[in-house]
Amino acid sequence: MKGRIELITGCMFSGKTTELIRRIQCDNQEHLVLKPFVDVRYNRDFITNHKGLCIPATNIENNIELFSVARSGSKNVYIDEIQFFDGNILEHVLDMAEHGINVIGCGLTYNSNHEPFKFANSDKDMHDYLRITNRYTHMFGKCGVCDSLSTHTQRLKHTDDIINFAGDDLYAPRCLEHYVKL
Repeated sequence: MKGRIELITGCMFSGKTTELIRRIQCDNQEHLVLKPFVDVRYNRDFITNHKGLCIPATNIENNIELFSVARSGSKNVYIDEIQFFDGNILEHVLDMAEHGINVIGCGLTYNSNHEPFKFANSDKDMHDYLRITNRYTHMFGKCGVCDSLSTHTQRLKHTDDIINFAGDDLYAPRCLEHYVKL
């Protein structure tokens, strides 16, 4: 493989997007910043962390669009909220790496039920992405109850949806001791 595959992962509010933005800001090579079309929490045209730090990004509606955009000459491709793409993302990431493109993905490993986050329309999940990485960075936040390292995303209100694009009004970081599955 000519390029490398990286993943920045952790629970919500652990600094994943902040770390991704930091890496992008330090990148002096030709690069591309992508985000899933479905993530409209802050701004459609930017990757934005929970504190408002942002960087311009290209919205991608599906994996085919991702593949064509990513092979446009960039040396490094950064993808925020990668868990919101479908399972074919893995094949596209591997193909980009085979063509010498470094892919740095960022996303949740687990959903708020503490189950591996599944890609859309697929039986594949973020553990499958972890298996193909050359390097991963696991981020930790602070538990909203005791300030210990947070390892879980706590849903604060019951909803039937697995995916909700929300912030601290619906989710909070929790350590294992204070995590309660709803």
